[in-house]
Amino acid sequence: MAGDSGMAGKVALLLWERLVLQLPARALLEGDTVTLRCRGWQDGTVTGVRFYHGDKDLGGALCGTELSLSPLQLHHSGRYRCGGWVNSGPSPWWEMSAPVTVTVTVHVPVANATITPGPPALQVHPGDPVTLRCSVQVGSAPVTFTWPHNGHQVARGPLLELGAVHVGHSGTYQCVATNQLGQDGHRVFRALSPELALEVTPQGTTGHLWNTVAVNVGRTLLYLLLLLAVIGSCRWWHRRGG
Repeated sequence: MAGDSGMAGKVALLLWERLVLQLPARALLEGDTVTLRCRGWQDGTVTGVRFYHGDKDLGGALCGTELSLSPLQLHHSGRYRCGGWVNSGPSPWWEMSAPVTVTVTVHVPVANATITPGPPALQVHPGDPVTLRCSVQVGSAPVTFTWPHNGHQVARGPLLELGAVHVGHSGTYQCVATNQLGQDGHRVFRALSPELALEVTPQGTTGHLWNTVAVNVGRTLLYLLLLLAVIGSCRWWHRRGG
């Protein structure tokens, strides 16, 4: 009896597996192209296939064995089964597959890219080590980063290491963060950071500027003094002549 019971279990298992609903063996992201396939055991012929999402009959083409869930959305999550006429014996019979679970991972677009140290301006001297970091507030991985300098891309990655800067590093920097929706990348999202104005000021420039201002002020005062002296002399001659 025990042997008969074991044989019955094997037969039941084979009957259950005569119809299999297949789905991709990978993480399913929102926006992916996903197809479920209803297949007969040992590639036996299956006709009149119908698909079910939970308790809902989704129907199906009489000559089709695939269900497309593209582009994949959050409402596609749940348990799926397929049923069909299996033709692997003297006469076809209706069979149902075991259920499979579709788990949809929501993809979050990148947003709110920022640069550290923060904008709007950063003033440094030649030879100073400068590293800029880009980050986003939200965004599903993978996120890629690019760095335009004065509108031209100069680097990739979350860090922009300028090293010991020189005057040529001056200008406007921005970070562009990017991620994609779906494994085929049919939708691309971008987030641009506020611009950062980097100014590399040579040492002593500030002191030279103040010296120039002081010279100009001194010249102006000397001119005023000479003018006052001329006016005073004119008044003196005028009184003397009167």
